[in-house]
Amino acid sequence: MVYRKLSYFTTEEMLSLENLACDKFGVSVDHMMHQAGQSLHDFVAGELPDVKKVLVLAGNGNNGGDALVAGEMLAKSDYEVTSTKVDSAFSEHFDFSPYDLIIDGLFGFSLKGNPRPPMDRIIEQINCSGVPVLSVDVPSGMEVHTGKIMNPTIKATFTLALGMPKKGLDENPEYAGKVYLGNLGIPPEAYREKGIEAPDFSEKNYI
Repeated sequence: MVYRKLSYFTTEEMLSLENLACDKFGVSVDHMMHQAGQSLHDFVAGELPDVKKVLVLAGNGNNGGDALVAGEMLAKSDYEVTSTKVDSAFSEHFDFSPYDLIIDGLFGFSLKGNPRPPMDRIIEQINCSGVPVLSVDVPSGMEVHTGKIMNPTIKATFTLALGMPKKGLDENPEYAGKVYLGNLGIPPEAYREKGIEAPDFSEKNYI
């Protein structure tokens, strides 16, 4: 399947698909988070052969959880991983230069309005670091409900959208970078019940 043939989902559409997968097909939230982490792991291992040192930056939402699971899996695969929950105690003078890749799990559906301190300054530092960024689902700072770009927003090198691509990714390529679709563990039957052509993850966990 070619990625551009897929629809771009709003928050409500994605949550409806996830709820259907949970309520009718027995898919747990933990399973989806584990599968998201596996998809992120497989993307790094499959597409980024030069990456050895990974910095995982996780916020409090599901994207942060997905990023932390990916970090655990990458560490088990012999990557050198630093995983950090980013909150008000995070240093605004953090040195990003030792890392080959930053996994951005700062914000997702929970973002309302512009990122506030210290997150705004951390995002600005990431954008100035020169280190490639892999964003989980959407670049942090992109408003998932509308696709609007907040100030500031991560300028990702890659975005691994999960389950379905989100509104705004096609409209803002300068922030989304190269977009891939990751397996969230939603069964094909759930997609079909929503009238959607199911992504083909039969060969690997991202396309």
